[in-house]
Amino acid sequence: MREELMWGRRAKRASGEPAPESGVPRLPAPRGSMPHSPRSARIGDYGAFWPYYLEAHGRPLNRALHFVGTAVSFAFILAFLVAGDPWLLLGAALGGYAFAWAGHAIVERNRPATFRYPLWSLVSDLRMCALALAGRLGPELARARAARAHGSE
Repeated sequence: MREELMWGRRAKRASGEPAPESGVPRLPAPRGSMPHSPRSARIGDYGAFWPYYLEAHGRPLNRALHFVGTAVSFAFILAFLVAGDPWLLLGAALGGYAFAWAGHAIVERNRPATFRYPLWSLVSDLRMCALALAGRLGPELARARAARAHGSE
C-alpha cells in the first residue's frame, strides 16, 4: 500500500498505518519525489512548470474544486467592480484559495504550487479552467501523462 503525502507529510490513520489508496484515477507521481516536495529542484521556466502543475492536479475532483474557486473569485471581483467595496477583493482571494487548497489537502494530499510559484500557479489555474471550459483539457492531461511515462518533463 502506497503512503500518500499531505502538505509534505505522510498521511496516516490513527492506528499508524498508511492511508489507503482512494481508487480515484490520477496522474502518476514523479519519480523520486512528490511534485510539490520541498526537496525537489526549482523549476526554471513555465514550459516545464505546466506539466508539473497538471501532475499536481491529476484528480478530477481537485480540478473541479479549483474551477469552483476560480468562479467564486471572479464573482467577488465582479461584485467589487460593481459595488467598489475593497473588502470584496479579500473575498476573491479567500474564496479562490479556500477551494483550491482544500483540493490539495483533502483530494490530492499534496502541497499547492502556489507557495513556490505564485504567479505561474495563478496563470496555470486560469489556463486549466479555460481549457476545461473549451473542452480541451483532456489532451493536455494526456500529454502530461505521456511526458511522465517517457521520463521527460
